[in-house]
Amino acid sequence: LLVALVSAYRYEGSKVNEETAKSEAKIFCNAVKDASKNPVEDEEVIRILTTRSKLHISTLYKHYKEICGNSMDEVQIKISSSTSPHCFI
Repeated sequence: LLVALVSAYRYEGSKVNEETAKSEAKIFCNAVKDASKNPVEDEEVIRILTTRSKLHISTLYKHYKEICGNSMDEVQIKISSSTSPHCFI
């Protein structure tokens, strides 16, 4: 994930496509519900996190909460519980 974050082109424009953000929120929701793997191991989640603007990701989080009924804290808890602590160093 770190390599992708550093090397990917990130669109930083001021426009957000609401339908794309909503669609990607569904991808996040499905990745979190998949108990067999960590959401950060999902290629689509990595692509979204590494190529979308902060504004787009913020909009995605809003749609995620509307679709799944939970905030992104659920994702952070799942990631931190299944990832070794030294991955964050």
